[in-house]
Amino acid sequence: MKILRKIFSSILVISMCISINIIDIQAENLLNNGIIYKNNTIQEIKDRSEMNVLFKDVNITNQLSEVEISGVLLYENEIVNLLLSGNIYDTVLSYQKGNSLVVNCADTDKFDVLSVIIEKKAKSELLLKPNKLYSNQPVIKMVLRDRKTNDIIYIEDKIKDNKLFERLSKNAIATNDISEENKLFGELSMNEQWFIPFISKNSNYTKINISEDTELITEKTNSDLQKQYIETYSTVKSVSVPDIPYSDSIPSDTFTKEGKVFLEKDSNTYFGYFKESNEWPIGSENILTNFIQWEYQEDYPRSSSQDEVYLNIKVLTSNTYLYNKNDNSVNLYDNTSYLQLDNINVGISSNDASNEFFYMRRFYGDTGGTTYHPIKAFLGGCPYASNFYWAWSELINDKKQDLNGSEETWPASRSQQEASNIFGSTGNVNRAIAGECTEYLRNESQNFKIEGKLHDYGTSSKKIYYHPKFSVYSRNGWMQYNVLEETIHFNYYISYYR
Repeated sequence: MKILRKIFSSILVISMCISINIIDIQAENLLNNGIIYKNNTIQEIKDRSEMNVLFKDVNITNQLSEVEISGVLLYENEIVNLLLSGNIYDTVLSYQKGNSLVVNCADTDKFDVLSVIIEKKAKSELLLKPNKLYSNQPVIKMVLRDRKTNDIIYIEDKIKDNKLFERLSKNAIATNDISEENKLFGELSMNEQWFIPFISKNSNYTKINISEDTELITEKTNSDLQKQYIETYSTVKSVSVPDIPYSDSIPSDTFTKEGKVFLEKDSNTYFGYFKESNEWPIGSENILTNFIQWEYQEDYPRSSSQDEVYLNIKVLTSNTYLYNKNDNSVNLYDNTSYLQLDNINVGISSNDASNEFFYMRRFYGDTGGTTYHPIKAFLGGCPYASNFYWAWSELINDKKQDLNGSEETWPASRSQQEASNIFGSTGNVNRAIAGECTEYLRNESQNFKIEGKLHDYGTSSKKIYYHPKFSVYSRNGWMQYNVLEETIHFNYYISYYR
């Protein structure tokens, strides 16, 4: 029996050696190849003499997509025999497609594993200054956080084996079909953008909009209303802006300066955007920008046979861009911005004494089609022949109504509306409609729309008012969305003659 056991064990070892690929990727030399960032604070590294961590005797073993990384970690008089394991995936970043693999490693007893990346040809703009000589060469990047001290240990070193990437990529799990809502997508994304929670400068915020006063009503005309940007942002194109809608109206500084900016611009179609920009790597003057852009689309009664009006908020662009200081270029970094529009309210009102709404519906849509949701409507009631000036504060609880269907109709004539008690009190007619969106808008082409029909009596010059209102949220390092800008509220109107 002992002889049989030995034979069986030998067969098992031979079998495992055939299926497991063992790769030695010892560091280029025994110079320090890592840095300790104290107190979760990432600082600029100007010279290799500042590096104070050594990761040596590194080996990678893989069995299909399962990977193990082992080595000896020396830092702050500690010697740690490190063993990491996890599955290997293709990158989720557009900027690194075909050039980067992510090892989604489990945490250890001593460390939170924030990131393990293997690159085929390291890009100079994403390397530490002392490691620029590794540009276009295979590199491993690893980020650990010491659970006891909260210090971040960052490793970045050249890989001696030029065939490593090719061998591992054959077994890497594809990520093309993983949606942003998938938990795995979030984990892989944070592997590749582990630094985001540690470099965000929440205090550096600039608002550029055409209406600082939320009660200010601006008329929409066919000619541009010239907007003077504040001094820190220039309309002069110092760098080519990405090919996105309304790029001619977007200051190029949007992508080359740190901070958060909200802009709304007057033109034939109103649009707005919100961006959050941070320098990465620290000290490089490269800027990483999360950018979401939206458009307001509306219609008004254009002829005697048309009584429909609507207001739609639609996401036009939701991407992350990287400004490369060396070649003065802005490039797509990621196909998502990790920003979203939330707490969305959309309203339409008329202050003309001869108009009242008798129908409304709302829907949320995206590239997959249109989804109708139950309506929570705000009804703006006022006495007939009285002007209705819109203000969100006027939409008090007794004018708030839960509507269970995808659309709702009310009495179609003035006398029937006055006789009902629907719009606050007897004698009132419905001069405004609005609705809350129960979903967020995060991806390109997603939209939220309110439609209505109104009775339009008499012939005169009239106005329809439009009232979009929402918040902007950003995803943090724990894959949760938190508010960045509490209220974006923009009122405007269109004059027409009927």
